[in-house]
Amino acid sequence: MNRPDLAKSLRQDPRACDPLALCKALGIDKGSIRQPRGRTILCPAHGEKSPSCSVRIAPDDTIAARCFSCGWSADALGLIGKVLGLDFKGALEWLADYVGR
Repeated sequence: MNRPDLAKSLRQDPRACDPLALCKALGIDKGSIRQPRGRTILCPAHGEKSPSCSVRIAPDDTIAARCFSCGWSADALGLIGKVLGLDFKGALEWLADYVGR
């Protein structure tokens, strides 16, 4: 399986599509606010005191993140990379470990 296929498969894994569980695993759930399809968290792309970044289930049933303050957006791998300071390969490896592959 090549990296794009692996990335797609990991992003679609049911264990990777739970916004609260993923936020907890990344340690970014503190002070988060519940929303119908996810959480609102402090944006990992800029410093702030009030949550402005939505981490939610997207229409394709994967994780999508978007900050309503700075405009930053990402999928699960981008969120993982931003929070943990990892490149694409590192985020892919982290997500594979997280979902148990």
